[in-house]
Amino acid sequence: MRFLDEGGFGYPLRNDSNRAVTLPAGQRPVTTNYSLPSLSATLFSIRSSPCGISQRLASELVLIDVNEDLAKAEAEDISHAAAYLGNPKIIGTKDYVCARNAAICVITVGSQSDEDQEPADYLEHNLKIFKDIIPNVCKYAPCSVLLILSKPVDVMSYVAMKLSGFSSNRVIGLGTFLDSCRFQYFIAQKLGISTSAVQALIIGESGPASVPVWSAVAVMGMPLKEINKDIGTETDPESWENLHTKVINTDNELITKKGYHSWAVGICAGEIVDAVVRNTCACFTVSTYVKKMATLKDQLLSTLTESEPVGRNKITVVGVGQVGMACAFSILSSHISSDLVLIDVMTDKLKGEMLDLQHGSAFLKNPRISASTDYATSANSSLCIVTAGARQREDETRLDLVQRNTDIFKGIIPQLVKYSPNTILLIVSNPVDILTYVAWKLSGLPRNRVIGSGTNLDSARFRFLLSQRLNIAPTSCHGWIIGEHGDSSVPVWSGVNIAGVRFRELYEDVGTNKDKERWNELHEQVVQSAYEVIKLKGYTSWAIGLSVSHLASAILRNTNQVHAVSTLVTGHHGIKEEVFLSLPCSLGEDGVTHIIQQKLTDDELALLYKSSAIMHEVQKDLKF
Repeated sequence: MRFLDEGGFGYPLRNDSNRAVTLPAGQRPVTTNYSLPSLSATLFSIRSSPCGISQRLASELVLIDVNEDLAKAEAEDISHAAAYLGNPKIIGTKDYVCARNAAICVITVGSQSDEDQEPADYLEHNLKIFKDIIPNVCKYAPCSVLLILSKPVDVMSYVAMKLSGFSSNRVIGLGTFLDSCRFQYFIAQKLGISTSAVQALIIGESGPASVPVWSAVAVMGMPLKEINKDIGTETDPESWENLHTKVINTDNELITKKGYHSWAVGICAGEIVDAVVRNTCACFTVSTYVKKMATLKDQLLSTLTESEPVGRNKITVVGVGQVGMACAFSILSSHISSDLVLIDVMTDKLKGEMLDLQHGSAFLKNPRISASTDYATSANSSLCIVTAGARQREDETRLDLVQRNTDIFKGIIPQLVKYSPNTILLIVSNPVDILTYVAWKLSGLPRNRVIGSGTNLDSARFRFLLSQRLNIAPTSCHGWIIGEHGDSSVPVWSGVNIAGVRFRELYEDVGTNKDKERWNELHEQVVQSAYEVIKLKGYTSWAIGLSVSHLASAILRNTNQVHAVSTLVTGHHGIKEEVFLSLPCSLGEDGVTHIIQQKLTDDELALLYKSSAIMHEVQKDLKF
């Protein structure tokens, strides 16, 4: 059994230029698969969980096979549903250069054994194939982790280690992981209980010589040997040993019935990829180079390196108030980050929030969660989310509030950039458009790497209200709110549509003062939404937290998804002022990659100019 992190076994994967550490622009992990036998299952387990919920582990997926037409066809088939998989880039090719900088390479190529066929019968053939594949993988992905699925998996994992020259922690075989899963399943079936309630392992060779660890078989922590001391032995009157025989025969049984086996092995491969890419240190019975264990500690853990793992998707959240914690929880529950840092000046609350999340980390795929008042803890963050800021006092002018928050940002932004110079800043603190401008000025970062949460939530509220009135799902309602996140926001009624049917084509007065159906009230409800929620519960949190997690997903997973976020709009739609306002933007690993040039009506442009003037009037007197 081994603990898996981004370097394989307890080893921090460090690409050249710290690619996998700090995730600077243009350097993203790539998951690559070689050969296509049982590949479809492997791919879908990487992209999706067993229950069909997308895990979205890789933003780029490469399929390589000597049959290039097949590789391209598989890639195209998956790409047609990419919208449901987080919009990954999927490539099918026979050219190994496309594997460049892959974080993990999953190798399934090779002849598979037929029923009753000995491993030696197809080992020589697979060895020849590996002599061609492995050097090419190492040439273009020298910092990759290799995951071997080819049979016989233990021998081929050893071959891959020798041919690659990689350290043993970076070459992993599927091993007895699937055998253990099957063992666990058969025990659960015999007992009539849930599989997740059973702990059971098979170790050693993946095959007839595998070893069931009956001494460790337990149900909810209760060892079965304490109930039946003969369990798994020849003297066992209940013949539990037959379950191990059933595990051994399962492959041949599946091949006899359906011609191959794919889904279970694919799901298991996906779990291993998840552990490596997300750096979770999850524990699986995988094939590894076995070393002699000596010390007491070594009897529990055979550690291959003492280096501290560094995550590829580290996120820092500054501010542990209601909004900050909603952002943190939404990010963790979406499995976007495997390394989350909380920073605040309130030491006790900070520690309490950290502990509360840590205690539930087993239900969140075991992310690393830390907290500190020291910004050094945020080092090498791919994304820094700032929710900290002062609330408006009674009778306080907006300019005074903005100036107070500017002063707070002076202590935050330079520290974040100091320890994470390649980070992307996502500002959530209000007034978000002006404070995003402040963060841009204080950080010295390029405009594309400083983003405000903007009207992404306003647009979501707009679509929700449209959906309520039409009794259609919000995801099927298309409408945008742009400009300021606040009272002067601009509803783009000219672009509102359902299934491509524009409202204005059916009713030209929709959203105007002439609108007899009073659709313009929806925008008024959007503007008043936050005030209403604050009046009822004292603050807003969940909606903005979910909104921010979607922005974080688009950035870290490099999906180029379009969101209404606050960005520098100088030169767009004729705006001359140096202000940040929300426009539909494509988000990826570089932050804002594109700004969508909407065609706005004269009325919409006038409202946008008004929004720009309001922002400029407030920020022009700020003191940095």
